Amino acid sequence: MKKKTMRQQQAEETRERILKAVGEMLTQKSIQEMKIREICTLAGISVGTFYLYFPCKEAALLYGYRTLDHIFSSLTFTDNHRENVETVLRTHIGLVTEEDLPRVKQMYICHLTYYDEYFFSEERPLFTALYEQLAAYAPHLGEEETKELAWKLLSLSRGFMYNLCIRQEVEVSLWRERKLRELMEYMDFLLEK
Repeated sequence: MKKKTMRQQQAEETRERILKAVGEMLTQKSIQEMKIREICTLAGISVGTFYLYFPCKEAALLYGYRTLDHIFSSLTFTDNHRENVETVLRTHIGLVTEEDLPRVKQMYICHLTYYDEYFFSEERPLFTALYEQLAAYAPHLGEEETKELAWKLLSLSRGFMYNLCIRQEVEVSLWRERKLRELMEYMDFLLEK
């Protein structure tokens, strides 16, 4: 493994301070109300430094969610590929917690105002993990059919998460189990066709 240079280490620390400041501010105000100068003050950096790392505050928030994708790269799988698919989907909808619901809501707002193609990339660890487990579970599907199935499941999962952000009166832990069951039923339905 390559050792990081002092400059790389400082860059990572600066990026982390920006992300932490954005996260802290989201507990008090929406992304629209937030000012870049406020983020910079909280992070202890200049406005110019902020722009070296992110083109806007929405990009900083979305980048923070990108960092969660390491979870999907480190999932442990068994020989039961159906359960592995369920593990990926459980982990995905498990990213929404009671405490994090306001931030997830702001993330969706950012997606509507600031498009980030990363979230729709087939290189994303979330997509890769789901695709590989679906391919092993349903080997009779071709590559394109498996990709289509993965996108359908992720779209439904994102839709569930979006609806939860809108409604917010639902107990998240109960919602999570119900929606996971619905995702797996949807997958079974699509595979029966």
